[in-house]
Amino acid sequence: MSHDTPIFSPLKVSVFGLGASNVAALRAVLSKHPEARIYFRSDKAALPEDTGGFPFDKVFFGERALAEIDEDIMLLSPSVRRDRKELATAVARGVKLSSDLELYFEERAPRISFGITGSDGKSSCAYICSEILKASGIPAVPCGNFGKSPLELAAGEIPAMELSSFQLSFIHPPLSRALITNIKPNHLDWHRDLQEYQNAKLGILENAEGFVYDFDDPTSRARLSKKAAFAAVSGKLKLEELRARCAAEHYVTVEGELIEIDGEPRIPFGKALRKERHNIKNFLLSVGLCLDFLTDEGATEAISGFGGLPHRAEIVCSYGKQRFINSSIDTTPDRTLCTLEAYPSSVVIICGKSKGVSYKALAEALPALTKGAVLMGEVGDIVGEELKLLGAQGFKVEYCDRMADAVERATKIATSTSEARDVILSPGGTSFDKYKNFTERGDAFRQAAKSVIENLQE
Repeated sequence: MSHDTPIFSPLKVSVFGLGASNVAALRAVLSKHPEARIYFRSDKAALPEDTGGFPFDKVFFGERALAEIDEDIMLLSPSVRRDRKELATAVARGVKLSSDLELYFEERAPRISFGITGSDGKSSCAYICSEILKASGIPAVPCGNFGKSPLELAAGEIPAMELSSFQLSFIHPPLSRALITNIKPNHLDWHRDLQEYQNAKLGILENAEGFVYDFDDPTSRARLSKKAAFAAVSGKLKLEELRARCAAEHYVTVEGELIEIDGEPRIPFGKALRKERHNIKNFLLSVGLCLDFLTDEGATEAISGFGGLPHRAEIVCSYGKQRFINSSIDTTPDRTLCTLEAYPSSVVIICGKSKGVSYKALAEALPALTKGAVLMGEVGDIVGEELKLLGAQGFKVEYCDRMADAVERATKIATSTSEARDVILSPGGTSFDKYKNFTERGDAFRQAAKSVIENLQE
């Protein structure tokens, strides 16, 4: 053998996109293969500003994002569809497609694992679930699509994973318990149709030992009520009716300010900081998910201390009785409706990019739920057209292009009468028309709101 012939070839690994999940996945691979050659692939036209300090040997951008695939492992961001022709060809040649979630379950077998998915409320439930478990003596950590990557968990930590429909399109993780919060039209700009989206969400049940769902949600009820659930949850029905209408090992209901389990009053939430209808439902679902592992005292402590998550109906500042509420996470019309129902007679800022869903119901509800709307971007234009078709006479609508202007105009509408009105950012669309993510959009709203208050105080 020639001395010039290498004994082995270094592993070749690529990342398609460089979000938090791929950063964690790449670090995990490099910890075992420090000699690996690293490629970067992206549909975008250039490297991100922050490359994480990784020394990329090759880069492929734009139209060449999937050119010359000869690596051993491709680490894909969850939002990359795996049915792309180039990826299918690569798999046929022996290329392994993977992600942080897949690497985690390949390397570890946690003794307990919780998975949460749904159209709304999954981040809050992942957090509340982890807090209930921690207060009950189990070292749970929110992770996955919310929180840290599961690969970053310390030994012995229990994952409470938020799982997106993107992730569940290609992996069905082994779970002790799975929760579906609800299933409403969403991400139809990524999924081929509503059926594919719903099936992806239901994929969380594939390898779960038991599942929990909201019987009040029409789609979940239609798809799951005849399956044997670990727990069925309702904020509307009493135990007898819920038990008669679905099959479950346990039933979680509410009476006054008490969570009842199988008809027994167990967990009070009267001292909870957040008692909006949707948060009470989040409490019920989280209790159902953790039922075999919680203590009543731990659940009560966790629920009482839950103050809400950033960018989810977050009161960022106030002026007198007027509040500025950041709910930038509201990226669908259903979610916006839920927020506006919790804060009636507000002035709402609607903006962003559409996910391909209908905005008719939102437009129909705006005149009754709010005192006015400021509209921006693609979603603003869609809602504006729907309002024109409805002929909503007397309903105050303004258009603008910048968040600072939107907050200022919404404040003027809110203060046009003697009664103080809340100003709410509840976009109804994604942030990707103007911002990197919903967090950046929410921060822009927070900064604009504080500037408006400073001007009012002068």
